[in-house]
Amino acid sequence: MLTRLCDSLRSVRHQEQVDGWIALSYALGSRKPVRGKVASLTDVSPAQIYEMNRAAPGSEWFNQMTSDDWRAHSRQLVRLHRSAYACCVASHWTARSMVSDHGVDPARVHVVGLGHDIVAVSPSRNWSVPRFLFIGRDWQRKNGDAVIRAFARLRPAWP
Repeated sequence: MLTRLCDSLRSVRHQEQVDGWIALSYALGSRKPVRGKVASLTDVSPAQIYEMNRAAPGSEWFNQMTSDDWRAHSRQLVRLHRSAYACCVASHWTARSMVSDHGVDPARVHVVGLGHDIVAVSPSRNWSVPRFLFIGRDWQRKNGDAVIRAFARLRPAWP
């Protein structure tokens, strides 16, 4: 899939008319399929991915990788971030890791956050009764069982 994605990007006509490209680190790894300025974008550094999965095993993707696979993948990600025109990250925590753990030039690391600016709206419902939403793709790593237990404990107070 990665090869197909890179080939598709290379086939874009008039690449010279594009001011810049944003490479999601998990999608492109170290591949630079286009000419021009490429900015990397990520929410966590390779060191953080490793530490999170080591501390709380459960990610199917991570658990399927051998140690050699992980080291190779990590090296690819580090190369992408080091070679990027700008290394855009979601938090100051990740920015510090990119610089201290991976040697990315601090002048090229930019905390950009994720998401969009949310316009404040006046509440259209009674907020005295809470609603809860859990979003987590990786059930074990996000500790989904603990969330369910917490909801069960709250249920008697807020039916």
